[in-house]
Amino acid sequence: MIASGPGEFTNDMWWLGGSDADVEGDWRWVNSDQSFDSTGFKNWAKGEPDNGNGIIDQDCVTLQRVWESDVEYKWQDQRCEATVSFICEKRIG
Repeated sequence: MIASGPGEFTNDMWWLGGSDADVEGDWRWVNSDQSFDSTGFKNWAKGEPDNGNGIIDQDCVTLQRVWESDVEYKWQDQRCEATVSFICEKRIG
């Protein structure tokens, strides 16, 4: 995953740290290798993940502004080579 610099916002889209690069369709968090299914939480936009409709390989998860019933932020799969801002995980305590 390629990230833009600190404080830069690119297309209202951020890397979340999830990928299915190892096994297509098996989405996992890169920091823990925990599957999305095991966490019980997913927030995919309608029709996602779509792996670029088979045209391009999309193996990384972004949080992106979408217009479904209202303006919301939902997950979408994206090319891992795309330049996108990122959200960091920070442990507290």
